[in-house]
Amino acid sequence: MHSLQRTRVILIERIIVRILLTAFLIIAFCPIANATDNRKFDFLLYFFDMNEAAFAYHRHCLYPSVEINQKFLNTLEFVADELFAAGIKNDPKMNSDYIKSRILERRYNIQYGLDQANMQNGCNTPETDVAKAHYEEFSRYHRKEIIKFIAQQTRN
Repeated sequence: MHSLQRTRVILIERIIVRILLTAFLIIAFCPIANATDNRKFDFLLYFFDMNEAAFAYHRHCLYPSVEINQKFLNTLEFVADELFAAGIKNDPKMNSDYIKSRILERRYNIQYGLDQANMQNGCNTPETDVAKAHYEEFSRYHRKEIIKFIAQQTRN
């Protein structure tokens, strides 16, 4: 039993390292992630990642018995749109299709890593608890509240 727990811990550590390495590589090599130091942009990247984790939580731990909360889905889409707009604002010369493709690639990489982690560890992990809390929190707000929240988080 002890070796089974140890093996599980090793697998969890490897998954976490892979997710962090993927995130690092995306940030290091993604021009929109290396854009001008911009508090709003950085926060939107963080918010985007948290939304993706919460979306994966719903897909793995709630669906199909619970439909996705429409307010959360609106928040997910709104933040992705805001991230796209911030990417264009940070580098107006950058092709908008390229920025969009990098955001979609970021989404895919995050979802893939979370899919792998969930298949191996299920819905009872600290990461899942964080994603669940985020999902529940941002399932309560309308767009105006999300706009206000982003503004509060990114004040200089």
